[in-house]
Amino acid sequence: MNIENRLNDSTNNNIQLNSKLNSNVDINVNNELQNNQTSQINQMTQMNRNTSSQENKNYFQKLINIFQSKINVNNGIIYYTFARELKLIEDRNTKTTSIENLLLVIQKLELNISQDDLINFYSILDYTQSNQVPTDEILRLIKGEISEQRKMLVVSKFILIDKEKTGYLPISLLKKLYNYKFHPDAFLQKKSEEQVYEEFLYTFDVCCELNGLKDEISFKDFIEYYTPISASISNDNYFDLLFHI
Repeated sequence: MNIENRLNDSTNNNIQLNSKLNSNVDINVNNELQNNQTSQINQMTQMNRNTSSQENKNYFQKLINIFQSKINVNNGIIYYTFARELKLIEDRNTKTTSIENLLLVIQKLELNISQDDLINFYSILDYTQSNQVPTDEILRLIKGEISEQRKMLVVSKFILIDKEKTGYLPISLLKKLYNYKFHPDAFLQKKSEEQVYEEFLYTFDVCCELNGLKDEISFKDFIEYYTPISASISNDNYFDLLFHI
């Protein structure tokens, strides 16, 4: 289903999602939702009637950008924490996340994402109106994509280490080779080298945990690991510093 159709379906879904949140969240959030519910639904209805397909796409991208701006920060630490928390409470059978659980994680991590933005974002993804959105789809949108230039940098590092050309690298070796001295935060003395290394171990371990990796990491997973890291570093020169061995 394309974005325009999803937006057209999302207005009625907003009513249902508001109802679900009203019956499940704490009293402060409940009051806020009740105060904003009518104006929010009217606004979405009017937008769907008057906007073009491109404007709808732009609106959805704006919502994605809001989530990315709150989550893709601090060298991937927030993203990997967010991903881990979602995976811990997702429906184990369907691998989906309800809007209630998404709200719980946002509140737990104090991400400062408004109720309106949460409901509008979720309702577009929940085009079946089942309150079940694949967790991986949420994470994929928030993580975004790595640029071709940066991807080639990641690929070059993998090939350099993978001397046997197996397509896999030992996780223990990568931890040993990681050069935290050239990390932009350490290089600019924003953080100590020890802190940078501890943060790397955390994000890398969570990435391995989420992907079920124990001893080795594949070429694909290596690129996936660096995608949210890349999203949290705007300067290409700073990103380049990560790959000094």
